[in-house]
Amino acid sequence: MFMNITEEFDRLDKLIVGRSIDIAAMRNILHSIQEQVAAQPKESEGHVAADSCPFCHQKTGVLLEFKQSPVADSGVLGYEQGYYKCSNPNCGKTWDMKMPRN
Repeated sequence: MFMNITEEFDRLDKLIVGRSIDIAAMRNILHSIQEQVAAQPKESEGHVAADSCPFCHQKTGVLLEFKQSPVADSGVLGYEQGYYKCSNPNCGKTWDMKMPRN
């Protein structure tokens, strides 16, 4: 069973600082970390990170639509107004966010 990647790095750091690790053990720990990183979903596999909710600070913001900006020159300046909703069931709040137009 894998440990948390951060815990693995902390463990490796302590062993290196204490000089109580040999090269073979260090390679085993690094190999374990490498396997965990490789097992993480990649954005290219359809797992795209969401925007952060300004209320609960989780990456659960879902873009619902684009709205007309209250600032008349926003479109000319290259900005759009996105309307978001938090998909966290404990939050669910909505917000507007100015975003650059692609």
